[in-house]
Formats: sequence, structure tokens, C-alpha cells
Amino acid sequence: MSGAWAGGQKGGVAMQSSGVGNCINALALPQICRIPFFTIVSCVGSGGNLFPGKSLWVRQPLRYLGAMDVKVFRADRQEDVGLLWMQPPIFRLIHANLQPFFYLKK
Repeated sequence: MSGAWAGGQKGGVAMQSSGVGNCINALALPQICRIPFFTIVSCVGSGGNLFPGKSLWVRQPLRYLGAMDVKVFRADRQEDVGLLWMQPPIFRLIHANLQPFFYLKK
């Protein structure tokens, strides 16, 4: 996404919560360089998917992203999922403020 932004394009990334821990250095780049970066993270190990090996990753992305001072919107309830999409200014805000934004969906 950083290269796309440098080339004048916009986009987003989707990943599972374990990807936040696996890619933490790469995910810090947009914050350090003030690159707009929209990401949707689905939290594996939550809800009906209670695989013990991945359940720790439900809490970890918030810790990592909080340490990097990244804005996070959480959808803990089904009715929260649509809230982000009903607020299109969020995408303009991300690009106007040159900041990364993560959307965590349980």
C-alpha cells in the first residue's frame, strides 16, 4: 500500500489477526512515514472459532497497534460491523491526516 500511495493510488489490506503479529515491523512503516493505510483485520480465535492455538491473537493486535499509536475501530458486536461503512468520511480522514487505521472484526 505504501508504494501505491506514493504513486497516487488508494487501497486497503485485509488480513487475519495473526498477520498483525507476523508483520509488525512492516505494519509500523505507515505510522512512521505517515502513510494513509486502511486495514481490515478479522480476529481468528474469537466467536465460534475457538482454536486454542490462535485464541491468543485476539488480544494481541490491540496491544501491538496501541503501542504504535494507531487508530483502531473495533466491531465486537454484529451491529458494529456496519458502523464503519455508514461513515464514509473515515476514508477521507485517513488520507487527510496521513495516518494508518485498523478495523478489527471479531
